[in-house]
Amino acid sequence: MQDFLHLRQGLGANIRKAEYEKLQSYSFSNIDHFSVSSLVTRLTSDVTNIQNAVSTGMRPFGRSPVMLIFATTLAFQINSTLALVFLVALPVLAVPAHHNNH
Repeated sequence: MQDFLHLRQGLGANIRKAEYEKLQSYSFSNIDHFSVSSLVTRLTSDVTNIQNAVSTGMRPFGRSPVMLIFATTLAFQINSTLALVFLVALPVLAVPAHHNNH
């Protein structure tokens, strides 16, 4: 989890740097259309929204495999015959689910 937080913060730092460099390339007449507080608020909220989207989008990639392994292990401990049915049904159910998302 700690590595994921560093990734998220690193992404935010890179985006902020790119935004700052882009802002520096604007002419003064372009910048004068906005107040300093408005620019800071816009840039900060944009970076926060991107960080949250990445965080929310990547979280299932870490949790899903762990939950699958844990659930499969418990299923075999409870009833190995039904766990085999689970293992056979899993790929059958995963293929249509994958195609619906694309």
